[in-house]
Amino acid sequence: MEVNSGMYRVLSTSSSDDIGGAHFTETLAQYLASEFQSPSTLSCQYQQLAHTIHSDGVVIVKVVLCGGSSRIPRLQQLIKDLFPAVELLNSIPPDEVIPIGAAIEAGILVGKESASVDDSLMIECSAKDILVKGVDESGANRFTVLFPSGTPLPARRQHTLQAPGSISSVCLELYESEGKNSAKEETKFAQGVEYYLVKWKGWPESTNTWEPLRNLRCPQLLQQFSNDKSTYLSLVKKGKAVTPKNSSKSLPSAVSEYIVRKAKQRIALQRWQDYLNKKKNHKGMIFVENTVDLEGPPLDFYYINEYRPAPGIILNNEATFGCSCTDCFFEKCCPIEAGVVLAYNKNQQIKVKPGTPIYECNSRCQCGPDCPNRIVQKGTQYSLCIFRTSNGCGWGVKTLVKIKKMSFVMEYVGEVITSEEAERRGQLYDNQGITYLFDLDYESDEFTVDAARYGNVSHFVNHSCDPNLQVFNVFIDNLDTRLPRIALFSTRTIKAGEELTFDYQMKGSGELSSDSIDHSPAKKRVRTECKCGAETCRGYLN
Repeated sequence: MEVNSGMYRVLSTSSSDDIGGAHFTETLAQYLASEFQSPSTLSCQYQQLAHTIHSDGVVIVKVVLCGGSSRIPRLQQLIKDLFPAVELLNSIPPDEVIPIGAAIEAGILVGKESASVDDSLMIECSAKDILVKGVDESGANRFTVLFPSGTPLPARRQHTLQAPGSISSVCLELYESEGKNSAKEETKFAQGVEYYLVKWKGWPESTNTWEPLRNLRCPQLLQQFSNDKSTYLSLVKKGKAVTPKNSSKSLPSAVSEYIVRKAKQRIALQRWQDYLNKKKNHKGMIFVENTVDLEGPPLDFYYINEYRPAPGIILNNEATFGCSCTDCFFEKCCPIEAGVVLAYNKNQQIKVKPGTPIYECNSRCQCGPDCPNRIVQKGTQYSLCIFRTSNGCGWGVKTLVKIKKMSFVMEYVGEVITSEEAERRGQLYDNQGITYLFDLDYESDEFTVDAARYGNVSHFVNHSCDPNLQVFNVFIDNLDTRLPRIALFSTRTIKAGEELTFDYQMKGSGELSSDSIDHSPAKKRVRTECKCGAETCRGYLN
């Protein structure tokens, strides 16, 4: 066992069968075994112990299992029978409890001049740096680390305070550092030393302090600070603006303001990314990126994984029948019953033409989750990134991995509304220049999907007159042909980092183009300019 500054570590434990002689050890073991096998010995001993404890008025709440024999289930059961309300503590290996207790006692006694000890002791380590605030020669605030992270607590430290004249009272300001600063607002030079104005994470801006570079132990944040400054200066250069000169070498206010806003934006986007990944129910991860401007997360968007019916609309998601196939590739499966062919090949790629409905196996089918006819219902399998486009199209979506041709990518979900409500909302959206209404007109034109406020990643997919995604109508549990699910499949191999797009008018590209499916979001009255940049661009989204 090793004890160091109040910390203990059990290095090893061992025993010897030869202590007292092998014959003596064997005899003693046989005797103890015979006593243990006695039906009344242990029970009587524990009952006597229980009687003594209760007669003294002692209430037993918890019992620490100590020693290797306490692993025996019969002993544990005896304790539970005698003390029904007792909690057995066995989180620490029973054969290590005694040395650990000895180590704790030794830690209490280290440095003590008398034998008296505290009634209780909490052994903890500082998870963060503890700093004391002072003032340096230039009058700037300076933080000194008193307790580095990992320091065993409680602990003592000596710190010398210097001040001119006599001191009648002292007020120490202690801070807890998380090792990260949310923003570095500005730099300045004082007596040849570079200082950074630091916004401490978890503290208000009133506690911002100027720190010399030597006090900052956050190389990643310093690099980010430098990158943000370079980004702003490059933007200024592209805009042919004049960068103001500053003889004091401090950052211009415009630069520092940009860096602060960029830092706050980065925090907001990270929180939004965490929210999206918490809400999603599919395998693929969602990332968020904005290296273009200072736009933050959308303020009025809520992530959902499936259709959200508007008041008065009922979605029947209970299947009425299912297949009993053992191999859905070769037997009479759900698509055959619906009068169509199986939509996928053995590589999980779609093989039917656009306009052909897809019928997947449902919750009533006897085939398992690995059935080759369960693709869309498993959700997005690829990691995608919502990013800010540089061509004025706002947010877009790109894939972070390669996507094979004819593969399922994502589902288009949103709020299911009536066509009449879609007509009313369409007028509002036209004036705002946004396009999120998707008509469900596979068989009729009664319903529309509105992804403006409620949606998933597809909410951010942009239009292209030469897209790499194609829309298909899918039926799984809900077999109502007025309410198909909308699935987006790749029309070609899509490289990692490439933006995902689909045609808002559903013209498609190549052999997958089809005029039988209309995806004009509601009836437009104001023509929206198309910015896709494709060679075949029609000039307008509608």
